[in-house]
Amino acid sequence: MMLMIGQISFAQNSPDLVFREGNRLYSRGQYQKALESYNNLLDLGYESGALYYNMGNAYYKLHKTGQAVLYYEKALKLMPDDEDLKNNLELAHLRTQDKISSVPSFFLVDLFNGFLNVFSLGFLGVAVLLSLYLLTAVAILNMRGFFSPLPAKVLMISLVVITLMSSVVFVAKSVQDATESKAVVVTGVVNAKSEPRESSATLFVIHEGLKVDIAQQQGEWVEIKLPDGNKGWIRYTDVGII
Repeated sequence: MMLMIGQISFAQNSPDLVFREGNRLYSRGQYQKALESYNNLLDLGYESGALYYNMGNAYYKLHKTGQAVLYYEKALKLMPDDEDLKNNLELAHLRTQDKISSVPSFFLVDLFNGFLNVFSLGFLGVAVLLSLYLLTAVAILNMRGFFSPLPAKVLMISLVVITLMSSVVFVAKSVQDATESKAVVVTGVVNAKSEPRESSATLFVIHEGLKVDIAQQQGEWVEIKLPDGNKGWIRYTDVGII
């Protein structure tokens, strides 16, 4: 598994040096020490797709599948188009024990959600601003007579449609990110309970690396929803929020 080098940007030199030191330790096979360097950056409030990617690699090498999946998923939110990252995530999934099929839903909903997951919120924001800029520029040039009437009309209509569509997708992605809380199980074996207390009945057993939805939280407990729709309560410390 290859590290990402030089793809993290900090305002100060010291965090960048810590990142490079983590990469150096990883290259020497000192994965736990590399993670200490990477976690120091997180403690300082820094994050990037490259940092999460390298952390996922280190956890994978240490056979900590749950943590590897968690940090690959975190990286994927910031680098949704990175093929190496997607491949590594698939390799990590091969180590997971739970293979739970999702509840079938209307194919158009799946298609739209899949489309949203392709792009990051930042990318969509840039797309909206760019389309607005082009629309404004064309409108100004049209008023100054740079275009003949028919091409100008076609171009303006096209840009209006693109701007509206990109704005709708941006809003939908914003709502998705704000309302969906996804997590990865990071504890080896977890008993999901019927209520948020240890003495309640066990509904099912799950294992590290499984991606779940967080439905709600009560104190130290969270109610999770599995891909097949089943729900149960587990301790908050048994999952890592993506």
